[in-house]
Amino acid sequence: RRGLKDVWSLGAPPSGWAACSCPTPSWEAWQCGATANEDVPTARSNHAAAACGGHLLVFGGWSAGGDVPLAHPELLHLETRCWTHCSTHNAPPPPRGNPSLAYSPARHLAVLYGGWDGSKRFDDVWCLDMEAWRWHRAATACDGPSPRTDHAAVLWDAGGGDERLL
Repeated sequence: RRGLKDVWSLGAPPSGWAACSCPTPSWEAWQCGATANEDVPTARSNHAAAACGGHLLVFGGWSAGGDVPLAHPELLHLETRCWTHCSTHNAPPPPRGNPSLAYSPARHLAVLYGGWDGSKRFDDVWCLDMEAWRWHRAATACDGPSPRTDHAAVLWDAGGGDERLL
């Protein structure tokens, strides 16, 4: 079975991350519930996740059997440890596994890039406005990176309100 639906937390050493170049793992399996008896989280693998304020946003990935790409986002409220479907006011990006996801706290926006659906690699950029709960496809330049999957991305605050997806 490929897809799982568990959540683990790795705690910092007692003296903090900065004091230790290689921490001794302190893993904790989180017991998470669901809001209103929803069937969440969906068992999945090769998904993208980003901490978005007090939530963990999960998008895409492959079904438990590893054969169906997923498109529905789900949210874990980090304080209560309760999952819920992330209901948006419009359709999500096409289903995909292996994308990257980053979060802009300044704009309250999640940025999704790339991935693949089993036959096509994507080079598209989608933004989820986490106040309006709407997906927007970002304009793409023809001189951007080639379609990709199995990559990582971070959102870098370059200063002066300039954020860059790296």
